[in-house]
Amino acid sequence: MTRCNPNNARLIRRYLDQLRHSEGLQPITLQHTANAIAEFEAFIHGSDFQRFKRKSAIAFQEALLMHQQQGGGSLATVHSKLLRVEKFHRWLALEAGFKRKIRLSDVACFSLSRKDQTRARQRRERPTPSFEQVLKTIRSMPAGTDVELRDRAVMILLFLTGIRGQALASLKLKHLLANGRGVDQDSTEVATKGGKRIVSFFLPLDPAIKRMFDDYVDHLRSDLGFCDSDPLFPATLRTENGVFVTGALARRHWGSTDPLRRICRSAFLGAGDEVFTPHAIRRTLVREAERRSKTAEQFMALAQNVGHSDPTTSFRSYGTIPLSRQAELIAELVDPAAAASSGAAPDRIAELMEQLLEVLQQSSSSRREQ
Repeated sequence: MTRCNPNNARLIRRYLDQLRHSEGLQPITLQHTANAIAEFEAFIHGSDFQRFKRKSAIAFQEALLMHQQQGGGSLATVHSKLLRVEKFHRWLALEAGFKRKIRLSDVACFSLSRKDQTRARQRRERPTPSFEQVLKTIRSMPAGTDVELRDRAVMILLFLTGIRGQALASLKLKHLLANGRGVDQDSTEVATKGGKRIVSFFLPLDPAIKRMFDDYVDHLRSDLGFCDSDPLFPATLRTENGVFVTGALARRHWGSTDPLRRICRSAFLGAGDEVFTPHAIRRTLVREAERRSKTAEQFMALAQNVGHSDPTTSFRSYGTIPLSRQAELIAELVDPAAAASSGAAPDRIAELMEQLLEVLQQSSSSRREQ
């Protein structure tokens, strides 16, 4: 068991406080940083950080890599931990009393090799349901109780807006737009990423499931007496002994996004499909909207709808071509006649990117003139 080192504890608190105020990092990010530093401290058996040696950085890196190669996590996780610990020691090396004790050249030994860094950063195709899979799942969900109606409405909102999990869990009825066309993720009350206000309009993907969502909202207001200040997706009702009341809703928010993941898992399993995460539905939405976009301006509207300040983020993070579609496109290059006879749509990504860059350049020029 690692002994508690009060000197190290004070330094870690100072560093986290510095990150909180200078970089405005979220608590979850600070926690990941604290965990990485604590893991390194345990590795050196609680020794003072001021006694840092080059060999400790090398040995820690090698230990993490060996654990990863034995099935303990991903290379990306190893890379992230090492970056956090390295950044901490770089900060430490510039603090009074440490400048002569910690050399930056030694701190650099936390870094992975260039090859491993490239492997850690490379994007892997993540499991993403098709447009049809999500529709089939939503349509197959039961709706006999209030809880079942809520669960189906959760899946519908994920699909029609691409909203993030924490934001969804913190929505109130008053955050629905008055015309029923979307949700106003007001960052003063909704847990949006980066504290941004995001107005998400419902994508016109399927009128039938939109009516299901509207019926759920009407049920909350008319039948259950919910008002604007009540949660849009209430927690399941519990008795005083903590026992869940089957099918009944309470007037409080979920305490975390765990129920959202359970709803998503249960919905896909109930439809006889493999399990996908809530964020996977967000990727489905962006891919489908990209396929339907005719202009760069439309795609920019989509990016804004899902909360991306820079529309190229949507391309890089969510618009990646699935391997199956990549194979089809390559085949079309070899046999364009076959592609024409099959009615396959031409690849518009390059065209959209060109238009997108043009719009961004025009926007940048306007700002400079102003």
